Amino acid sequence: MSSSSPIGNCLLWRVLPALLLSLSLGLSQLQHAVAGQKVPNSEVKVIQKLIFERKMAEAAPRLDTAMANYPDSGRLAFLLGQLYYFSNLPNYPKAVAAYDKAELMLSKDPELYFFRAAAKAQVLSAYSQRLSPDYVGALADYRKAEALGSERDLRLDIARAIYETRNYSAALEQINRYLNNKPQLWADGQMLKGNILAQMGQHEAALKSYQRAARQYDYLDKLQFYQAVSLRALGQSDEALAQLDKGLKRQGRAYLQLVYLKAMLSYEQKQYQEAALLYQQLIERRRDWALPLLGYYNSLSQMGEAPISISHILDLALKLDPEVVIHFHQQDLLRL
Repeated sequence: MSSSSPIGNCLLWRVLPALLLSLSLGLSQLQHAVAGQKVPNSEVKVIQKLIFERKMAEAAPRLDTAMANYPDSGRLAFLLGQLYYFSNLPNYPKAVAAYDKAELMLSKDPELYFFRAAAKAQVLSAYSQRLSPDYVGALADYRKAEALGSERDLRLDIARAIYETRNYSAALEQINRYLNNKPQLWADGQMLKGNILAQMGQHEAALKSYQRAARQYDYLDKLQFYQAVSLRALGQSDEALAQLDKGLKRQGRAYLQLVYLKAMLSYEQKQYQEAALLYQQLIERRRDWALPLLGYYNSLSQMGEAPISISHILDLALKLDPEVVIHFHQQDLLRL
């Protein structure tokens, strides 16, 4: 999760599977859009099919040729954004730039704004650089798509975007409206509500929302992580550890976050050797992450290691992130 909230990156913004399923809808709607030049529908269909099937090596040269022949085409600019977005190594800034160009011709198409919002909301940089996605821009685009009559239910996306802008009271109001009006993704809404409440310091209420989400998503190690964060905040360390161990068994996407929180709890309980081993595990897995280095240094210090003998660990942490000491607290834990 990387600067201040428990959603991070994973659960709620990581919507690539849903986007893949809906890609054909967006592309088919753009068939009827008015562009600066008329591109043969047959060629557009071939390119969009290749992108949908993730055959980017075939789609890219065809798209390059088409764009050379029709440089002012909004439809092709949109497809270029899709190619950047859905590539195996996505380039979200370039996707946004392509969508920006497409907007000149497709400003009435809600799908353009939906996909541009999704691209703007992606994490663009390493944790240590502390650069945030453009959540404000994403929120504006989701609202444009909604105003243009999008066929998608964007209420949850809007709630997520509001949450990411740290306007937690407005996010809570939005998610409550969603949950009270026959939501399609009820468990996702409950998880987001839990994240919002946790950021507002209402951890007991957050746990209730997480427990509701667990009725459907008990297999998500990310959910165990969220619950452990709130349990830790409430001083229920044993319960938090139980959730962490449950999540760690799954070896899922939140594995590093779970190890990090378990290391923190071990340190807090003065189990410094256990904490050091956990931090060392994280360092071996992610060499660009400053916080485990600081945790490792602190643990070794508590075990009696001389500061001079381990000073290189602290030097490396500070080199990666000069503000690491300031940010070594729960808020950084919540967004890795």
